[in-house]
Amino acid sequence: MNKVLEQDFLEILPYIDKKALYRSKWLITGATGVIGAYLVAFLSWLNEYEQNNEMEITIVHRSDGIEQHPIIGSLCDRDYISFWKADLSREFIVPNLEKYNYVIHAASNAAPKAYLNDPIGTINANVKATEYFLNGLKNSKQLKCFLYVSSGEIYGEPEIVPTPEEYIGKTNHLHTRSCYVEAKRFAEVLCINYYRQYKIPVKIIRPIHVFGPGFKKDDGRVWADFINNVVNGENIEVLSNGRAERGFCYIAGAITQVFAVIQKGQNGECYNIGSDRLVSIKELAHIISKIGAFVLGKNTQVVIKKQVLPHLLGSPNISCPNIEKVQQLSPTLNIDLQEGITRILKWMLLENQKRRA
Repeated sequence: MNKVLEQDFLEILPYIDKKALYRSKWLITGATGVIGAYLVAFLSWLNEYEQNNEMEITIVHRSDGIEQHPIIGSLCDRDYISFWKADLSREFIVPNLEKYNYVIHAASNAAPKAYLNDPIGTINANVKATEYFLNGLKNSKQLKCFLYVSSGEIYGEPEIVPTPEEYIGKTNHLHTRSCYVEAKRFAEVLCINYYRQYKIPVKIIRPIHVFGPGFKKDDGRVWADFINNVVNGENIEVLSNGRAERGFCYIAGAITQVFAVIQKGQNGECYNIGSDRLVSIKELAHIISKIGAFVLGKNTQVVIKKQVLPHLLGSPNISCPNIEKVQQLSPTLNIDLQEGITRILKWMLLENQKRRA
């Protein structure tokens, strides 16, 4: 396993109740995304180094070539991991739902470029798939947590920053981005009402600008594009005035928040996941450029183009979660933006060296 991930996992370990996970059975959708892949990798590491391979993990995926995934690919030979191919944006079946203790539904297009290219598929993966899982789990005797991965985008352009879970977001439901936002919102409605009517142990998280290794080259999210620019020795192009502000959270810290929700959160509740430390897009570009020069030895310039591509229209000017609610559950790991970027670049460097070996 990549040494950067091992370092992360050792730092995460003190923040979780590992004994409670012994012999647990997991079903995870969206396992090729940043959050899903990292969660699978951590559970795999935990299973091998702390659990004597007693856990079982089922990954639901829709793509061929999962063995080529930069994180999941190295886990394809594990006996305790099984793979079920299903496209959750279309008609699908996932068998034996009632055997799982933890079901994590993270499958969805997350980058604007992706969900604008397939709005109906994005809606289906969030709404229809969520209903499918909830309906299949309503009589389960083994389920400890159904975790729905929503999004902080449901807050729209918030008037309160950092934004708490109680804030009612205002979004234009006819905007092109609404396929993602409103699908997430309605999936939350489904979760809450299945909890109320059928007492399913449902919990909802709203990740906000979580970044980490394992993203695609054409991801389209600003942090991923900037990192790819640096790795390729290209100038970082800021396709706006760069003044928009975000609270970026490195994945290792976010995962400790996720486990706090899974293990200590209240059923039928929503929790923000992320960082409440704001940084502008322009500042982010300069930070990544500077760290790229230090880690990779590649000097790149930041170019402000003030050009907004179609998939960026409607993006909020400020997005930052209030994370007091999740922090009240238990202590969580805090890794700052600079250290998180450094770890991603070191992870990519090690992966490139491995491919060349």
